[in-house]
Amino acid sequence: MKRRDFISSTVTLTAAGLFSSQAFARDEQTKAFTWKDGKKWVYSITYDEGVIDLFKYAIPLHRKYEIPGHLAIVTDQIGKVRILPGSSYHGFSIMDKDQIKS
Repeated sequence: MKRRDFISSTVTLTAAGLFSSQAFARDEQTKAFTWKDGKKWVYSITYDEGVIDLFKYAIPLHRKYEIPGHLAIVTDQIGKVRILPGSSYHGFSIMDKDQIKS
């Protein structure tokens, strides 16, 4: 990982409240840092599509087990059915705005 990518990642994590910027050691040899609340690592599950099945099955599990996660959704597909003949996503419905907000 390039240094600028590393710094960019730490800025993103700091903004999300996952990283303690005060604990960031600017030691060029070790590039050591600590996570917020002394945690050793963080995780998040990423979903590249906002299909209805995530709303029905995955999101309730995230809530039940307090697992962080996020969606990457193409905004012009919100609330629509995917029409992609030959794709594994053909015919899948994408969550609508209310489902995404919940």
